[in-house]
Amino acid sequence: MRRYYGLDLRTAEASGVPADYVADLASALPPDCATARAEDPDAAWSRTDLLLATLINTVTDAAWGLSGAKGAPPRVGPRWMREAGRKRLGTRHMRAADMEAQLARFARAAEEGRVTLGQQ
Repeated sequence: MRRYYGLDLRTAEASGVPADYVADLASALPPDCATARAEDPDAAWSRTDLLLATLINTVTDAAWGLSGAKGAPPRVGPRWMREAGRKRLGTRHMRAADMEAQLARFARAAEEGRVTLGQQ
C-alpha cells in the first residue's frame, strides 16, 4: 500500500482513512505487488516476462523437435507454464505430407457427413 499509494496501514485509521477506501485500494493493487508475490511467487512475472517466456519456450520446443532429442525440453516461466510443457511429452512434429493426408481424411469425413465444422 505504501509503495503504490503512499498509505501506511499502521497510521491509516488514526489519519481518518475509511476502511472501505483502504479495501478498495487493496483490491486495485497490481498483480506483481509484494503481497501477491508473498502469496504466490509466480505473481512476479509481468506480462512482458510471460510473453518472453512463451517465445523462448516456443522456439525451444521447435528446436528440440527438429533435433530429435528425447524427453522434454527445458522450460522457463512461472510454475504453471513450466508444468504445461510436461503435458506435451508425447507430441511430435508432423511432416507436410502427413498433414496433407490428415486434412484429406478430414475433408472426406466432412463430405460424408461424419464430421461437421465446429463440432467438438
